[in-house]
Amino acid sequence: TLPPSAQWAARYLGEQAYEASDWAGVDESLGALLEAETATREDLNLLATELDPGTELGYEFDGRRRGFLQVIRGSIEVGDEMLSAGDAFAIQDQASVTVRAVDAAELLLFDMA
Repeated sequence: TLPPSAQWAARYLGEQAYEASDWAGVDESLGALLEAETATREDLNLLATELDPGTELGYEFDGRRRGFLQVIRGSIEVGDEMLSAGDAFAIQDQASVTVRAVDAAELLLFDMA
């Protein structure tokens, strides 16, 4: 469950496939990444967001889940780490993660069991 203040657009990817048109609230550049059907057999939540410069956004993991953060566009800070477009950040053994946009940024967060 997402915290009420979260601005992540989420879709559950269970044993179903979603097409790009199913990703409400995601702009065309991100939608282009999802043009082909996406299917998985894992317990996975894929979240996407766009952040204005200076905006902070957090996410709380449920239980022992872990995450993988992918920067699509712009640059962000995660703790002391600076990440730019194309960079990724693995999240393990943490109850939450907070990102801060340095530039306008577009992110994907994979929340995995």
